[in-house]
This record gives sequence, C-alpha cells and structure tokens, in this order.
Amino acid sequence: MGVKQPVKKFLIKVGKKIAPSLPYRVVVLCYHSVHPTKLFASITPSLFEQHLLWMKENCRLVPFNQILCHTRGNKEDRPTVSITFDDGYADNYEYAFSLLQKFGIKATFFVTVG
Repeated sequence: MGVKQPVKKFLIKVGKKIAPSLPYRVVVLCYHSVHPTKLFASITPSLFEQHLLWMKENCRLVPFNQILCHTRGNKEDRPTVSITFDDGYADNYEYAFSLLQKFGIKATFFVTVG
C-alpha cells in the first residue's frame, strides 16, 4: 500500500472538514498530469474522479476566465473553484477530459509549444 494512499485519504478527510468552514474562499487548482501509472506529479484517474465528485457537491465551479469576478465580494455559501492543467500532457485529454465531461465541469488547459 505504501505511504501515498494513507496520505491521500488523510488529505481528503481533512479537506472535507476544512472546506465548509471556508465558504468565501476562491481557489484555482492546477493539476499537472492525470495518469494511471505515472508516479511523479500525477494523479490517478480514479482519484481525480473523486476530486471532481467532491468539488461538484461542495464547491461552486467556475471557468478560469471568470475567476476574477469572484475574488471580491464572494458571498457564496461554498468555496469557488477553477480547475486548470499546466504543460498540456496528452494524458490530460486521454484521462481527465472525459471525466470533466462526465461531471459537466469546465477546465482550462495551458499547453506548452515547441
């Protein structure tokens, strides 16, 4: 099982307790890679799906280009969150995109060139 699973479970548990106490929070999450076997800087598709499900139920999800509108005077009863991906890895499309579609969540992908 290793150390990663207990740490992930702990962070999810802590997140569930902290997030409701931060209703006016505006957060931009930046994911790097969503892949079933990469160990470095990656999240598995199943854990990413858990993140999305939790956020869908507990957060107000907004596109990145609208996040500034929510930084001042945010009176929502739950945190406002925008999801982004950096570096444009193929696995963002192969694994993350279908999960985002499944939950009807918009995300911004920053793609590097060259």
